[in-house]
Formats: sequence, C-alpha cells, structure tokens
Amino acid sequence: MSIPSRLLVDLSTIGPAPTVQFSERLAMKLGTRWVDAPVSGGVGAAEQGKLVVFCGGRDQDIDTIEPVLGALSQRVTRVGGVGAGQALKLCNQLIVATNLIAIAESMALARDNGVEVGRVVDALTGGAADSLPLQLFGRRMASGTYEPVLVDVALILKDLSAISTLERRYPGELSMERPAITVFRHAADKGLLRSDLSVLLSLYAPAAASV
Repeated sequence: MSIPSRLLVDLSTIGPAPTVQFSERLAMKLGTRWVDAPVSGGVGAAEQGKLVVFCGGRDQDIDTIEPVLGALSQRVTRVGGVGAGQALKLCNQLIVATNLIAIAESMALARDNGVEVGRVVDALTGGAADSLPLQLFGRRMASGTYEPVLVDVALILKDLSAISTLERRYPGELSMERPAITVFRHAADKGLLRSDLSVLLSLYAPAAASV
C-alpha cells in the first residue's frame, strides 16, 4: 500500500541549521517534506490575519500551503530553499532588536534633555524615524505600559542568540549583533526576561533615579 505524500509546515523560529537537519531526517525516515514558514507581525497581526510569512522550501510545496497561509497573513514571500525562511526571519529580528534599542535610547535621550516623552512618537510619526516598533513599543515606553505583555525580552534574546549560527561569507563579526545581545542579556540579568519589550527604557534610568 502506498503512503500518501506528507508535508510539514513549521511557523516557529528555530534557525536554518536545525531546520535543514530536521527536514533531512524527516524526509529520510518518513518521506515527509518540509516548508519553513516563520512569521512576523506580532500578536495583533496574528489576530487580524495580517502576518507576513517567509517561506523556505520547494515551490510545489509552498503552492500547496499558500491558501492556508493566506488566511493567516497579508503576504507570503518565497525566499529560497528549506532553511531560507528561517535565515530571513533572523535578519528580520536583528533589524527589530536594534530598532527597539535605538527607540529606548532615543526616548531616554529625549527625556533627559527636557523633551516631553509622551509627545515623541507623535512628533516622529510619518518621518524617516517612524516604524512599527516605534508606534507599538515606543508608545508603550512613553506611557510606562508593560502589561499585557505583547512580546517578551526572552523571545528576542533567543532569536539574537540564533543569529550566531548563521553562515557568514565574509570575515569579521557583525557590528550590531553582539551589542544587541549585550543589551538584551542585561535586561535578562535584571530579571526582565519575561517582561514586555517596552521595559527596555528602564535600562536607561535617569542619573538621579539610579543613585
């Protein structure tokens, strides 16, 4: 009796190396194919069916699952073979992490120089510094809103740590990866691992408050 073709779709973020290893083992033992389809957009986008999906795998397999992914997302992008979706998701997370750090530092800089922090996001909206992280987490930073937790520090730290496993085709280290990990590890050391990303502003307390 022939066994029907199977297809596994992974929407998590585990990195390209484990993805390739798992997909090869699954294919060898069960004949099951694999598509890595990590997503970006956060809880709000998931609830609204507006995630963006990065797909790595065979075109035929992505064709098969695209109607399902279409119900979850606003866009599905094919970015290469198995593992490529994971690689792009980690690139996405590096951009997000460094952006969040820049937002927290800018909020602290504005606050310490007489700017009303509650006005920062509205003032920057529509300009070159505007971004989804600014609109979501910048506003939460400005208002001191940490609950409910939308995305926690642990998630970003996990993804930043996975970036070190990516293959590099040039000498030297990435200039933003290590500093970003340092900031998020500092947050973890302060007991903020399960806190919302808006808590990053608390790492830059005013001098008077830190005495």
